[in-house]
Amino acid sequence: MAANPTTDLVKSTRGKYLFSTCDLNSTLAVYRKIIDQRVESIPKSQLLSYPIDALAEHVASIIEIEPLEIYEEKKVVSRQRIDIGVDVLPAGGGRLDGSAGGIKGTRVTISIPFTGYPHLWMLRPSQYINNPPKARIRKGSGEAHGFIDIVLDQPFDEGVENLKYQLNRIISAIKFYVNYQRSEIDQFNVHLSERVKAALRDRSRKLQQPGTARAEEPEEKSGRATHDYKPIIMSEKIPRPIRPYRDRVTDHSDQTLSDRDYEMVLNILRNTGRNFERTREALVRYDEEILRDIMASSLNNVFKRQASSEVFRRVGKTDIQIEEEGRPAFVAGCKVWRGPNELLRSVDQLSEYLNLRVCKTALVFFNTNYAGASRLLDEIPFAFSGHSSFRKQLTVGGQGEWRFLINSPFDEHMEAVVHIFLFNMPAG
Repeated sequence: MAANPTTDLVKSTRGKYLFSTCDLNSTLAVYRKIIDQRVESIPKSQLLSYPIDALAEHVASIIEIEPLEIYEEKKVVSRQRIDIGVDVLPAGGGRLDGSAGGIKGTRVTISIPFTGYPHLWMLRPSQYINNPPKARIRKGSGEAHGFIDIVLDQPFDEGVENLKYQLNRIISAIKFYVNYQRSEIDQFNVHLSERVKAALRDRSRKLQQPGTARAEEPEEKSGRATHDYKPIIMSEKIPRPIRPYRDRVTDHSDQTLSDRDYEMVLNILRNTGRNFERTREALVRYDEEILRDIMASSLNNVFKRQASSEVFRRVGKTDIQIEEEGRPAFVAGCKVWRGPNELLRSVDQLSEYLNLRVCKTALVFFNTNYAGASRLLDEIPFAFSGHSSFRKQLTVGGQGEWRFLINSPFDEHMEAVVHIFLFNMPAG
C-alpha cells in the first residue's frame, strides 16, 4: 500500500522514547529496600529518643515519590521554518514539486510544563503500549520541575489537521503512561509510612534486647550520661503547583496605549477600511501610500494630530504611528496583499519596532489584485502561524480580521499583539 505523504511527513524529529528505559515495579522494589537502609542509618540514641511516628514521617518524606503531573493547559507553541530532509520524504525522495533535495517546512515545538520526579519519564509501568511516545525532557526552573518538548515537522503547504492529530496522539499516550504510573506510585506511597514504622519498631526491638551491641556513640563518658547526637530536622513537604498563566502583554507598566485606546484605534481602521470596500471604484487609481494617508487622517480626527504616516524610526519607516507623551505608542503597517511571503515580511518589519511601550500593533492589507478573496481567509492565519515569532492566535470577532500573539526578536520575555485586517478592494 502506498504511504500517505501527509501522515509520513508529520513526524516527531527530536527527543527519545519515553517510559522505555527501566521497569517502574523493579524501581519501587529498590525503594522498598532503601527503607531498611535509611532506618539502619539512624543512630541508636536518636532512634530510642524520638517518637516512632515522628521518625517515620521524616524517613517517609525522604523516600516518598512525587508522581508526574503535566499541565497541558499551559503549553507553549513555537514555530520555525526549516528544510525537511529527504529521510522523511515519501518513497522516491525529492521535493513534492519534483525537484531534488528537501522541501520547505515548519518545525512546531509544543512545550508542556510538568511537576514530579524527572527520572519517572524513563520508567515503564505495568500497563504499557508497544509504541511509546517520543519527546524531549528539559529541566525546569521555579515552580515547574521541567518541560516536555514535543517537536513535529511538516511541509509548509500542508494543513494543520494532521499535525493536530499527531499532537493529540502523543499527548494521549503520555497521559496513558502518567496515569498508570500514578496508580502504582500512589499504592507505594500509601503503604510507605507503615513500612517505615514496621522497620523502625523492628530495629528498636533488636537494639533493646539483652546482649545487643552498644550504640555508635558511647552513652557513658566520664561517669555521667551524655547525649551528643544531632537532632533530626523534620522536613515539611510543600506542594509546588504551577501558577495560572499570566498574560504578560497587558502587564507592561511602561505601556502607554491602554486597551481601550487600542480598541478605539482598531475600530477607526476597521471603519475606514470598510468605507474603502464600499467605494473601491473611486479608489482604484490610488496606491497603498494614498490609502495609508487616508487612514492616518482618520486617526488624527480622534487622536488630535498624534497620528502620522511614514515616520522614520530606528530601522526604517513605519506606515502609521501614534505618539503619546512624545514617544511612539502604536505602529501599523499598510500593504497591498501580494501573497503569504508579503505577510511574513510585514511581520518581520513590524517586529523591528517593538519595545515595552510599543506592544500593540496592526497590519492592514488591501486586496486589490485577487478576485475570490474567500481563500485568503484560510491562507492568512496559516501563513502567520509559520512565522518564527508566532506564539498563538487570539480570539477575535469579525470576518477578515485576525489577532495573534508574537515574541519580540530582541527580548524573549516580551510579547506583542498583532491585529490583522484584510479589506477586499479588487478592481472591476
